[in-house]
Amino acid sequence: MRVRKRFPTMQSLVDAKILQDHELKILERKSNTEKYSTPINWACGLVMEMKHEKAIASDTLVNAIFKVAFCVVRAYLAICVLARQYVVEKPEDPIPTQGVAIFAVTLMTSLQVFFYLAWIKVAEELLNPLGEDDDDLECNYIIDHNFSIAFQLADTHYREKPSQKRDDFDSIVVPLYSEHTAGNPEKGYRGSASTLNLTKSRFIKTQMIPRENYTPSHMPTQFIPHFEEIPPRLKRRLTHPISFRRRHERPKFIILFF
Repeated sequence: MRVRKRFPTMQSLVDAKILQDHELKILERKSNTEKYSTPINWACGLVMEMKHEKAIASDTLVNAIFKVAFCVVRAYLAICVLARQYVVEKPEDPIPTQGVAIFAVTLMTSLQVFFYLAWIKVAEELLNPLGEDDDDLECNYIIDHNFSIAFQLADTHYREKPSQKRDDFDSIVVPLYSEHTAGNPEKGYRGSASTLNLTKSRFIKTQMIPRENYTPSHMPTQFIPHFEEIPPRLKRRLTHPISFRRRHERPKFIILFF
């Protein structure tokens, strides 16, 4: 709605130097279909012209992205199912739980397989939403609409591109608004750390020193007390995996969840 208020008419686009007069005359021709695709047709025509002039070297790979994503997800799940299995570390040693069945259940991997495959199937259905359900697209309306747009592009706008003229943005760099919306306040986007001041004083110049092989003697005198106050970094103790061989009493069934 704010954009519509900013450009209430097609003439306002011309006044804002976004649209030119000869382009507006093309858009104002009478037609029974929508004209939203006409600028897209102009852009596609310019792209094809640049392609014939060897200004564009290669084509896009948008269609291959979906196939690669589906194959990568299925390959990842297959690798996880095989790689995250319970493995005996030393099979040559005598197993103290001889005669006891050990069931290793890959719970988290099973959940990943279930949810990932479910999301992939939903994505595949969204790429091809054809059917009789209420959530599917109205295909007959889309076919009729696309037919009318295609005939309009092929018969009316074929090889019809507005001549490229120099616009007024060479000297005007400030975007224009309508007089009713120019006074409305707009909150611009600003980063969360844009107003953060990391220096104690703007008059102190930051000294840059190498990270490795240095001592406080290499540092300026005003930074040595602060450097000595920093405590040494402590390493976290490594945890040990659970081993069932240390237990004397063995249950009949052992179920592992990992």
